[in-house]
Formats: sequence, C-alpha cells, structure tokens
Amino acid sequence: MLQLKAGVKKELLEISRTYRLIALILVFIGFGVLDPVIIRGVVFLLDLMNEVPELNMSQVQGLGLLGQSAGMSAFVGDCINTCLLVAFLLLMRTAGGEQKKRNCIIPITLGFDRECYIYAKFLVYPPLMMVLSAAGFYTAYGVSVILFPDDRIPFVNTLLPVLALMLFIAFQVSMLLGFGCATGKAGIWVAVLYGTTTLLNMALGMLGKNQYNPYALITHATRFEEVNAADYGVSAGIAVAVCFVMAVGAATLFKRKKLV
Repeated sequence: MLQLKAGVKKELLEISRTYRLIALILVFIGFGVLDPVIIRGVVFLLDLMNEVPELNMSQVQGLGLLGQSAGMSAFVGDCINTCLLVAFLLLMRTAGGEQKKRNCIIPITLGFDRECYIYAKFLVYPPLMMVLSAAGFYTAYGVSVILFPDDRIPFVNTLLPVLALMLFIAFQVSMLLGFGCATGKAGIWVAVLYGTTTLLNMALGMLGKNQYNPYALITHATRFEEVNAADYGVSAGIAVAVCFVMAVGAATLFKRKKLV
C-alpha cells in the first residue's frame, strides 16, 4: 500500500510539474465555454438572416434544435475528438516511457515493485480524465443555461449523459495506458485508438449497430431525455471491465518484461 501511494504521488507530481495538468484543464474547460458560445453565435446569425426577406430561413428544418442541447452535444463531440487527442498526446510519455531501464533503476533498487508503476498510472490518469471531462461538461452546461435561458435541460437529465462521457474517456485512456505500458509503443497506440474511435463509431452508427459496446456511450452522452437502460448498463459495464483488464494485464506484462 505504501508503494502504491508513493507511485500515485510520483505520477501526480510529474503531471503537475510538467504543466500537462494545466494544459488539460485549459483544453477541457476551454471547449466547455467555446462550444455553447459558437452555437449561440450561429443562432444569432440565423436570426439576422431571417430578418432579410431575400434570405428568409424560416422554412429550414431543425433551426429550433439549436439550443442548450446543441451546445452540450457540441462539447461532447469536441471532448471525444479534440480533448481526447490532446490527452493522448500529453500522456504518450507516461504510457510508453517506463520501458527504459534508466527510468526505473532507482525506484527498483529501492524495492519499488514494477506493478506499482502501472497500477499508480491507472489510479491517477483515468480518474483525472473523468474529472476533467465532467468539469468541461458542466462548464458547457452552465454557459448554455446563461445563453439559452428559454431552453433549459433539467440538471437531473445530465447525470447519466455525463457519466457515459466520463466512462468512455476513462475507457480510452485505460486502453492507451494498457497497450502503451505493455508494448512501449505509445505513439502507435495513440494513432490506432484515435482512428478506431472515429471510424468505428461512424461505421456502427451508419449500420445501426452501435449498441451494447463502450462506443455506444458516445451516443448516451448526448441523450438528455430517454435512456435505453439495458444498452447503457451493458455498455458501461464493458467499459469498466476493460479498464480493469487493461490495468491487470499491463502490470503483469510489465513485471515480466525485460527493460532496455
């Protein structure tokens, strides 16, 4: 337990002293503010266009959907695409840098178990990304409430969507840590995981098969009314299970791996 606490302290000091934590906070919170503002700007421009007879847009379908839910959905999309990519890039060294003997020789000679290196990462980074994604989500919610006072989403309706977003982000970060620490090729896994998220989510959506898998959590993160309880529960359960398997698998492989 003491070694695990030391490992967690080491990871927290590393991410804070290298200013990566500040960068992550700015990215998540920044998009939480920016996305609702952009949606409100679009609504403002459309209102101006409606006042010009030659450019009357009153017959266009879907303009009434540009409200708080649109601002929130925009943040979810940017969180999964841009924020997650930034997080991947900032965590590349953490996910792959422990393969070098020079990084581990001092802790190992002091009796620090290799498994603690890995478990400490899973205790710090997935929960941290969950907190940041929730902070960004509720920043977007607060800004949207201010900008769209007549189109409010009840706070209770955001609890399941934000949990879905948090679990998906933790699922993705756990896979990067797991595969990166096990192979030492974090850069390759950043490309694979990011490309897979975009393409697989799009393909499953087009085929109408995006259910009962962790990628379905992306859809649940933008549903603020009805929820498919079975799909949500299974998808969330699989995501949590994958996080656990990644942690145990990476720790086991790293313990047996020869450092270079």
